[in-house]
Amino acid sequence: MLTLERLIANRRPVLFMRTFLFAGSFDPPANHHRKIIERLAAERAFLLEKEPEIPIEIRIWPVGPYSSKQQIASPDQRKIMVHYAFRDIDGVVFDWRDLKRQGGFTSNMRMQADLSLLPRPELAALYFTPNDAPRVLRDIYHVVGADNVPEIMDWNEGYDLWHNAQFIVTRRRGFTIDKLPPHATVFDVEFSGSCTEIRQLISEGKPWEHTVHPKVAEHIRINRLYGFKP
Repeated sequence: MLTLERLIANRRPVLFMRTFLFAGSFDPPANHHRKIIERLAAERAFLLEKEPEIPIEIRIWPVGPYSSKQQIASPDQRKIMVHYAFRDIDGVVFDWRDLKRQGGFTSNMRMQADLSLLPRPELAALYFTPNDAPRVLRDIYHVVGADNVPEIMDWNEGYDLWHNAQFIVTRRRGFTIDKLPPHATVFDVEFSGSCTEIRQLISEGKPWEHTVHPKVAEHIRINRLYGFKP
């Protein structure tokens, strides 16, 4: 029979937090992205009032290139623009791992696995070895647009993702949601436009500055991204 001392020694504390995971190319990060994140921030504030003991983060994850999409701006340029676009919103944290790998891509299912149970760095110093550090159990919600929902089953390990992961679906003008994953909720925020359309406006010399944060617009102009011509 284990003594209480041995029983306690064999266990490590598990902490709990919620993560709203918003992954995308953000090429460029646009006002419609910001609208979604501001809605997430409002929901975060509401939940923190009800359960202040449970931390909530809005994790922005710019992804690397994948089979059906190659980004136009470089990883370094996207990192700068994403930081400009969302840094002032409460609860936002940035996950740069794909950009640091200069071309790496992490699927949503891999994100789910990597984030589900991780050491909590700020508490690791209280323990003698990394293996003894307390860990965080994350309740993860993938934030996707209505236009992405029909594609989920075609993503890497899409069947498991569809049936087991949790989703926050945002409405997109012109797209009807015919079927939702079993663990999904629909946000009332609705947006229109796309990064492709913004890049086209820039390259054609048409008005585009209203579609992005002013600091992002300035960065695009200075660095002449997306075919910008003074």
